[in-house]
Amino acid sequence: MGRKKYKNQSDLVNVLEAIIDSSYDGLWICDSEGKVIRINRASEKINGIKAEQVLGKKMEVLVREGLIDRKCKWGHKWGHKWGHKCKWGQA
Repeated sequence: MGRKKYKNQSDLVNVLEAIIDSSYDGLWICDSEGKVIRINRASEKINGIKAEQVLGKKMEVLVREGLIDRKCKWGHKWGHKWGHKCKWGQA
């Protein structure tokens, strides 16, 4: 099966947004500095939050503020491989 070629970047972004939002798993996307740049609808529902509450904040700040428990982290450093499978403040 071949890959679909997208005519422009906008089409690809729309497809990626649809994939992220259709997931039943809560997804958090952070930049290389650990700043939250996107969470999906499942994360909002699972955690009872709105994206606006966390967007632009660094994960370490969210931990310090008690919005997320450090135990939810997996990986080697902030901004890399956050596996958020727990509710705010719980492991």
